Amino acid sequence: RWFKTGINANYVGDRYNSDRSQVLSNYTLVNSWFRYDYNRDLWFRLKASNLLDEDYQTRLNYYSPPFGYFLTMHYRID
Repeated sequence: RWFKTGINANYVGDRYNSDRSQVLSNYTLVNSWFRYDYNRDLWFRLKASNLLDEDYQTRLNYYSPPFGYFLTMHYRID
């Protein structure tokens, strides 16, 4: 049995929308995950997205999701 964990951060600076009529604001997106391997065939993963709960747009008027978390169970069948 063992654990793994990870974190990543991505900064996106100010940029123009596709027709260059507006500037979209910068944002920093931070995500993390934690994995617990119960045995060779069974493991659990907890993933947290947008830890800073940033309001951000990847495209004009296309808002991205707020903070969220996901718990998954994986089972391998050979």
